[in-house]
Amino acid sequence: MEIVRKLFSPSTSPVLQKRSLHEPTDSRSETTDGPVAVATPLSAPTTFSPVQDAGTKTQQNKSLKAALLGYGADRTFCWFSNLNTPHFEKGKWGNFELAKDFMQYVRTNHPPSIEVEWQTEWQVLPSTLGPHEVLYREGSFECPVISGAKSGTHSFAHILPPQCHVAHIRWVMPISAFEKHVINKRITYIPSASFFTTGVTVLLSATGQEGYQWRTDNVAVPLARESQVGTVILENPFYGKRRATYAESSGRIYSVSDLLAMGLTGIQEAKALLAWLHASGFKHLCVSGMSMGAILSLLTAVQIPLEVGVAAFLPAHSVAHAWTHGVLSSVICWDALMKDRKLTLEQAKELFFGILDETDIRRYPLPKAVEAAILVAAVDDAYTPADSAKIVHEHWVGSEMRYIPGGHVSAFVWYTADFRRSICDSLAKVKDIVQNSVELN
Repeated sequence: MEIVRKLFSPSTSPVLQKRSLHEPTDSRSETTDGPVAVATPLSAPTTFSPVQDAGTKTQQNKSLKAALLGYGADRTFCWFSNLNTPHFEKGKWGNFELAKDFMQYVRTNHPPSIEVEWQTEWQVLPSTLGPHEVLYREGSFECPVISGAKSGTHSFAHILPPQCHVAHIRWVMPISAFEKHVINKRITYIPSASFFTTGVTVLLSATGQEGYQWRTDNVAVPLARESQVGTVILENPFYGKRRATYAESSGRIYSVSDLLAMGLTGIQEAKALLAWLHASGFKHLCVSGMSMGAILSLLTAVQIPLEVGVAAFLPAHSVAHAWTHGVLSSVICWDALMKDRKLTLEQAKELFFGILDETDIRRYPLPKAVEAAILVAAVDDAYTPADSAKIVHEHWVGSEMRYIPGGHVSAFVWYTADFRRSICDSLAKVKDIVQNSVELN
């Protein structure tokens, strides 16, 4: 991690020099509709004319170096993190026909209500970072896919391994939303009058993000301590406590059908959590995520009949685009997919894209609170190119588009504050929407 931090040091890297969150880099163009995010490919580096002055050359050199650091770091990280086993090498396509049917079910059906079973009471969150005075509790609930199958609404239960049948959450809240009492010489925290007026985000996982710790330390705790915002962290299906026994590592996807089941189940669980929070009395809600979590956030927002905000950090407009147009396309075991169904490389890629293209956000209606949607793209992102986020913005008329310098990896290292800001701003917009609705009624 120290090597990564040195690589992305703001003092040595022009890509990490802070600029306005709404301002595109010099390699981006502006139109009357706002900044257009068009990623400059590595295969087409900037060239310099002998007649250019020194100032222009210096600026172009900085832009080129910034782009190379963004793309280059992303490609290097992707290569190192996938050295041993590429995605889908062992599971191949899996039962993707069933997964495709499951996708249609998720699109057209709302998840059943959930009942959260709490393993802990509200208590001060322990930290190695020093006291931060935030509270948390952890709980679980039956995965809506499983409870739905039990009720007879569908027959997709066997798309998930047993380890995924129970969903796990950590809920982090600001201590200001509680009253402190001493009962029988024991400190007890009881929700105060401001508890249900607190803004809360449901935070989804990025690829390979197991457990709660990173999202707790880098997102939930600062949100609670600095902005008085609550966070419900969902353990992603197939990750952490929910990792399938046949999975060898956290970030490796066993089969194409597992990839679909992971995302679709995550969407159902996020929808169920938002509906549960809303029914419990919380009205200022948003769904958020980084990278894969950003894509799932988009798809969650368009499939729930509630006015919830969206804070999508490094999103793509479809899962297909993320896996076929970014660096992830280079770590797919195409040979295994070709042999499994006796396909040519071109046929395998066409089938793969066709399955995942059902997640294209343009196939869905706008979210009910589209003006509370904030999209943040990294201008030199090799995983989810910035022009993909721009597609979402253009389709979601009324949404807000923001840019940060650098690439995917540097965004996780240095720009989580911008992610947190997008969550706070989205919740503020939701609050305005709810207030306006109250005044109209």
